[in-house]
Amino acid sequence: MTPTQRFELPLAQGLAWLDLPCTEPGEGLSQARALGAALPALAALEAWLAVDLPCPEPVPAPVAGAGSAAASHLVLTFEPGSVLAGGQLVLPWSALKPGRQAPSSLPVQWPQLPAQLCLQVLPRARIAASGLVAGAVLLLPAGFLGPWAAQLHGLGSGGDAPPAGWLVAATWQPRDARLSLSGGPVQGATDSAVAEVWSVWLTAPLAVDLRAWFGGCPSAPLVPATRAELRLGREPVAVGSLLPCGAGWGLRIERVEGQASPEGLVKAAAWT
Repeated sequence: MTPTQRFELPLAQGLAWLDLPCTEPGEGLSQARALGAALPALAALEAWLAVDLPCPEPVPAPVAGAGSAAASHLVLTFEPGSVLAGGQLVLPWSALKPGRQAPSSLPVQWPQLPAQLCLQVLPRARIAASGLVAGAVLLLPAGFLGPWAAQLHGLGSGGDAPPAGWLVAATWQPRDARLSLSGGPVQGATDSAVAEVWSVWLTAPLAVDLRAWFGGCPSAPLVPATRAELRLGREPVAVGSLLPCGAGWGLRIERVEGQASPEGLVKAAAWT
């Protein structure tokens, strides 16, 4: 394992740090060489955060089992083959801004995160109790408006996932499975996972490059139109398959889920 030296960066939003490859941690000349090799990465980080970084301060190595990143921090490892390989960059999520792309000169590996696609939010929907039965088709208005405007929600937890309010604007072409995530974060979006509203989601989770939450995803997975579910708040109430309906799409209900009856579900819904 490559020995590393920790350098702390106290920011206004919290403590960041770098663990840099260092031949002799704790020795002044070795620390200076390690920090010198990281100067281009620090310049890229400064541009990404849009702040003047403080001078990195070397600190003693953390005690084994301590000093790990908290759930409020994002951990990025440096790219293999780079001069910083074997080290890592740890940033408080509060210092990051959705939609602000990281410079390509920042030599870090971007992980794939689990996510789910919300196809439709219906905050003032009228859904009749008699319609929530197997075989019925729920027409989805967003599916009749050309390319499908959807929202991408992260499914991770702690430091492995963006904050809950970071929703990514997505454009989906269900007929050829193309998904575009170049739109950046959703502005003023309602988090349908916590609001008591009706919403429709693709059932299968996706693996999405973390850069999608910063508006710079280089590629997106192919997403075929398959199974989806109707939710009220967080709870699935019906599951089925997406079905072409003329120029648009609908959800063909195959099974009503949950402990509540359709009548109970309608009582819980927000009526206009």
